[in-house]
Amino acid sequence: MKQKFLNTAKAFALAMACSMVMSCANNNNNANQDNAQASTVLEIAYVNMDSLVDNYDMYNDLSKQLMEKQNQLEQELQTKQKSLERKAMDLENQYKKNLITPTRAQEVQQNLQLEQQRMLQWRDEKMMELNDDQAKITRMVYDSIKACVDDYNTPQKYRFILSNSMGGVLLYGDKSADLTQTILTSLNNRYNKSGEISSLDSIATK
Repeated sequence: MKQKFLNTAKAFALAMACSMVMSCANNNNNANQDNAQASTVLEIAYVNMDSLVDNYDMYNDLSKQLMEKQNQLEQELQTKQKSLERKAMDLENQYKKNLITPTRAQEVQQNLQLEQQRMLQWRDEKMMELNDDQAKITRMVYDSIKACVDDYNTPQKYRFILSNSMGGVLLYGDKSADLTQTILTSLNNRYNKSGEISSLDSIATK
């Protein structure tokens, strides 16, 4: 078909060929520009860490356990405080009614002061323990998110995946570059698929 075309209209064919070459060149340039734009779009993505963490099942499970532990410790502290207050009131009543000698009252008062010091020391230790648990949870959740993002990006080949949060440096991000829901779905699928609920006891030794 090409030979017949050249035989019947050689000049026109040459003109058309030149036109086609120019058109192909333009198309290639446009394609290169499109590829460059696509490459630019694919180079950078981001996740909203606030939304990601708040909706991550593992984080919510661990946070719930930490809150329950905190409430339990607060109740224990209140029990210790009330017990100490009752003992102090009993001492005061006994002293007013002359049911106890001044020497014995002083001994009991010193014991109560020691008990109060032990209670405050216990409170400080438990507060440090809660802070340590929170730090371990934060680290565990971050490591889990980082591992999931790394696995996700293995075939995707983003050059940068940014972490965005309220008050962060990212003031604008194209929705097409927002991987939050994709990563969140993957995180929860991986966590729930394991069939094991993370516990504070499991991170205590880490």
